[in-house]
Amino acid sequence: MTSTAELVRLPVEERLALIDELWASIPAEALPADGKQLGKANTRLAELKANPAIGLTYEQLKTRLG
Repeated sequence: MTSTAELVRLPVEERLALIDELWASIPAEALPADGKQLGKANTRLAELKANPAIGLTYEQLKTRLG
């Protein structure tokens, strides 16, 4: 198994891809969220997929959050 120390040395793009893979591997019923929260998240994801221009890059989000 790969250690955390090795993983944090990966390029950012590879770490983000790994996060996506890990997140996708978690079944919805295992998430600590209720149905209403999951419904809202799914709605937002569908909106983003339909219109990617409404999303923010990591840099834009970082700037917005300060």
